[in-house]
Amino acid sequence: MRTKLKQHTAAAHQRVDQAVSTLSLAHRASYITFLRTHQLAYRALLPALPADNWVSSILRRVLTTLNQDLDVMDVPGLPRPMIGLRDPIHPLGVAYVVCGSHFGKRILRRRWSLSRDPQVRAAGAYLSCDELKAGWLRFLHDIEALTDPANDLKLLAADADRTFGLFYDSLVAAKNGDRANAA
Repeated sequence: MRTKLKQHTAAAHQRVDQAVSTLSLAHRASYITFLRTHQLAYRALLPALPADNWVSSILRRVLTTLNQDLDVMDVPGLPRPMIGLRDPIHPLGVAYVVCGSHFGKRILRRRWSLSRDPQVRAAGAYLSCDELKAGWLRFLHDIEALTDPANDLKLLAADADRTFGLFYDSLVAAKNGDRANAA
């Protein structure tokens, strides 16, 4: 199931990866954009998920680390309304994207660690947290328990694509917000 999900979402995943790879995490402005992107996306995802689901719990805990890092960077709260989802989203579609991102965090952490800015280096709670890795293991367990693989794959792929799209839109919004804040 995981391999099929990866195949079905490859284009959306590549789009987000390419967009995020343009950020230089060792530099303050780019790192703030990176953190803001994730903050915006997580805040938009939470209301679309069941509040008592394990995915929601992980998002809330990870959002706390993002907020801590933004506080360390002296970045004020979100100045505009967050991006929103109109319909509920399947937690496992979200978990595939969010928890699967822990694989890329190793590369991102390496790029971030090259910073010579002490404030950037002090804001590493998000890149250091293990919540997403633990979530990935739970995701793998839960997709094996699905009872209707063909229909579940369609639903999870669609919602994973929506999640990737939300991260892309959040990156655009974060970049635009950074330009507006710099003016």
